[in-house]
Amino acid sequence: MSLADRRSAAIMFTDMVSYTALTQTNESLALEMLSKQGELLRPIFLKHLGKEVKTIGDAFLVEFDSALNATLCAIDIQTALHEYNSSPIPEDQRIKLRIGIHFGEIIHQHNDVFGNAVNIASRVEPLAEPGGVCLSHQVYTQVKEKINNRFEKLAPLVLKGVQFPIDVYRIVLPWTGILQDIQTEPKIRVAKRLAVLPFANMSQDPHDEYFADGITEELISTLSKIGGVSVISRTTVLQYKSSPKPIREIGMELEVGTILEGSVRKSGDLIRISVQAIDAWEDKHIWSASYDRNFKDIFAIQSDIAQNVADVLRVKLLGSTKKNIERGATRSMAAYNNLLKGIYDLSLGTQKDNFRAIEDFESALHEDPTFAPAYSWLANIYTYQAGDMLSPADAFPKALSYVTKALELDRDLAEAHNSRAILAFQYDWNWELAEREFKLSIELNPSFSLAYTWYAWFLAFLGRAEEAIPIAIRGQELDPLAVLNGSVVAHVYILARRFDEGIQEMIRLIELYPKNAGLHTALAFCFTQAGRFEDAVKELETARKMALAAGIEEADYLQYSNSSWEYTSVSLAYAALGRKEEVRKILEHLEKASISRYVGTTDLALVRLALEDKEYALELFAESYEEHSPGLIFLSQYPMLEEIHSEPRFTALLEKCRLI
Repeated sequence: MSLADRRSAAIMFTDMVSYTALTQTNESLALEMLSKQGELLRPIFLKHLGKEVKTIGDAFLVEFDSALNATLCAIDIQTALHEYNSSPIPEDQRIKLRIGIHFGEIIHQHNDVFGNAVNIASRVEPLAEPGGVCLSHQVYTQVKEKINNRFEKLAPLVLKGVQFPIDVYRIVLPWTGILQDIQTEPKIRVAKRLAVLPFANMSQDPHDEYFADGITEELISTLSKIGGVSVISRTTVLQYKSSPKPIREIGMELEVGTILEGSVRKSGDLIRISVQAIDAWEDKHIWSASYDRNFKDIFAIQSDIAQNVADVLRVKLLGSTKKNIERGATRSMAAYNNLLKGIYDLSLGTQKDNFRAIEDFESALHEDPTFAPAYSWLANIYTYQAGDMLSPADAFPKALSYVTKALELDRDLAEAHNSRAILAFQYDWNWELAEREFKLSIELNPSFSLAYTWYAWFLAFLGRAEEAIPIAIRGQELDPLAVLNGSVVAHVYILARRFDEGIQEMIRLIELYPKNAGLHTALAFCFTQAGRFEDAVKELETARKMALAAGIEEADYLQYSNSSWEYTSVSLAYAALGRKEEVRKILEHLEKASISRYVGTTDLALVRLALEDKEYALELFAESYEEHSPGLIFLSQYPMLEEIHSEPRFTALLEKCRLI
């Protein structure tokens, strides 16, 4: 071979997940795992005629003479590691790799390889999920008819150092399908992933903004009923209302193939809706329509849009679905108008807006007492706030009453089944009913991101955190910019004792929302659970400074945290550092806040534990059991509370909750 030899070859890059972080926390274990990785992988390289070019830290660069050999080798590697990780070994000793493969021209020189093919393979590898394999288009075309695995195409990407967009495919391995035990399709191919951008308000009255946002939400809900189509949820698309971007850029960010956008003009009982479907990859129009109708025709308009979108995506809109859309949920346009107002107010996010939304939904029911979605939205509000902003004793019975009525009126309302599942989980402690209802909610609407997110949350607290991870990620895929979805992914990682991944997910959220003080509190909570107490205290101090700069007093800050128990849990970090005075200050803030609003007994119990007042803490935990506080369930699995878990009186409470 000459000093510089050019040839075509398949290049494989592998990378061990979280290895760098492990070297900083446990260098000896990191070296052991590096040795074990080589022991497992090198025989598989040889089996498939792979030439190990070099190692770069924990990464391998391997050359193959064919794309097929490289792909089969990657599948064998992940199969072997899946079996290895399924054996009874500690979580922190499991080896998880990402693998990327590209086929192209390489240059051999001085026992090394160079060239664009090497660069592309290195950029494809990070796109794979832990335990996964991603292929460039050049590899995919050579192997797609030769292996039995299914492929999923990602959105076209512009990779760093690569001048042109490149198609990348994910290999679906047998154990990576989302919700295999649920009768729904796995992740939809990107071409049939759809985003509905916020419709523009073209009315002369700016107060009609609620109507445009409400129509956006209703279209998302309507299109989610089309079988075979995956629809991005409202929380994510609303980000583009205040920060518009080019269609192609949005398509790449959301990994969608089709984008729907439009405008709404409302004048009295007359409405004009203009809508267009756009190919997100090509940035070209593929369908458009305008509707000048009476407000009472709104459901027929939604049905027509759904039919046209189904035609565009080449999927079938079932007759029963179309009939259900056209029928709508109410004959009262006043009720429907109030529903849209409630959806809009709820999206504004403050507690004051939440109460206004409650009034809107109640007004809708005053106009039409048989309007199932209004009952469902009310159930959602009370369910989500029980035990945090509202007393469980007050909120849960209201939520149960509303969701029961919603399901009596409409058994196919996915959102209502999700609320019923949450109630069974947090209030009834009926795990069997909760799981059935979560699965039914997903079956009725496979694009309903919150159903996946809450189902993952539920599983994690039943000690099934590893099972919950891909489900939480699926919820995040359907609403990638939602704070709740990302927070649950982080918490599920923490509950699985995969601390580095949980912390990194929370840091990613902070990068998305740098002004959200509550996320710094949530990161402080994650650091506390990981035993990184100095980091936890630093993040909580950052959150406090941000809140004070916004004019929010410490006692009121609880309302602006993601969850009150995240805030109070950090008292354990202060205690571990011997800073008991800071813990007492947190207790003072809780007691001050309790004068004007509900403060959870589990929050108070956490602080009492940090002050080493175990007897009082156990009394408070007993009270939380009596009021069916969700906090008792949430605290049953977190590692920082393992000491109290050995206390017989606390164990007895968990037994009553059927958690052990």
